[in-house]
Amino acid sequence: MYFRQYWKDYRLKYLPNPLFEYVLINNDDAIWVPDTFFPSEKKSRSFDSLRPNVLIKIFPDGSVTYSKKLSVTLNCPMDFDSYPFDRQVCNMRLESYGSTAEHMKLKWKAENPPVGIYSKNPVPVFRLQKLVSSYGMVHMQKNYSFLAADFYFSRSLNYSMYNIYLPGIAMVFLSWLPFWMNKKMITTRLLLSVGALLSFFAMLCRFGERQPQSRYSSSMLWFSGTCTSFLILSSVLSVLVHIFDRDNVAPIKIVENGEGEIEVKKLSLKMMMKKLPSEIGWFDFGARAVFLLAFALFCVIYFVSSGAFSADEAIPVTKS
Repeated sequence: MYFRQYWKDYRLKYLPNPLFEYVLINNDDAIWVPDTFFPSEKKSRSFDSLRPNVLIKIFPDGSVTYSKKLSVTLNCPMDFDSYPFDRQVCNMRLESYGSTAEHMKLKWKAENPPVGIYSKNPVPVFRLQKLVSSYGMVHMQKNYSFLAADFYFSRSLNYSMYNIYLPGIAMVFLSWLPFWMNKKMITTRLLLSVGALLSFFAMLCRFGERQPQSRYSSSMLWFSGTCTSFLILSSVLSVLVHIFDRDNVAPIKIVENGEGEIEVKKLSLKMMMKKLPSEIGWFDFGARAVFLLAFALFCVIYFVSSGAFSADEAIPVTKS
């Protein structure tokens, strides 16, 4: 960042000279400089590979313009319970380290905005929605002046959509197809159901390496858990259809043919369930409609309640 400060030091006043507009120096140890610092700073560094990246202009009336190139990493606590539909607020705060408000007050320069963003997408996985600047006093035994800039971010859904949501919906749809197959094709049905389940597990493992940690179940975990349940249910239903359709478990009926001989006949499940279509077991018949409708209803409730279709709105931030 280019960190700029402006103040007036009457001790630096001098007579105007038509030969130059201001005095230029590049050593911030030569004059008094405000003791501002970042309270949430984790690490920082200045740039001085060739020359110190510091620019100080001193004007005849004692006005000082201070500019320095810095790289600062700040701490930003985040809540990932609604991941990946989370919205975050990161606070950049400046305070005086030792000078109380009686001796030094910090204010943003009258520019709009006072904090300039030179990149449309400063954080790759987030979109910057709004920037709010403020200033005030913080009390720590004495009053100290502070400046604050609140950055409102909403997460970009491209990565999650293409790596979890769309593949997850596709896998559940594939696991629905076995209900349209002949119930005698148990091997093919199970291969399709179990294959979709294993493929989804592989995607979850790959995606989990980049997923932020949360203390509670995130929105993503609810979706992946529900998809997994539907995929397992598809395999279980295919097995149940096969069990109920086995001819060798059909009851036996003994009848006489009128000639003194006895015939043994098997009553298949088709004969016992004449009210249902002859080629469709009642598991398949119900699963074709209920399975897909239940998952579609879940998707609608999930995406609407999570705010996936709502406009990006910045959440309020509490001022100190």
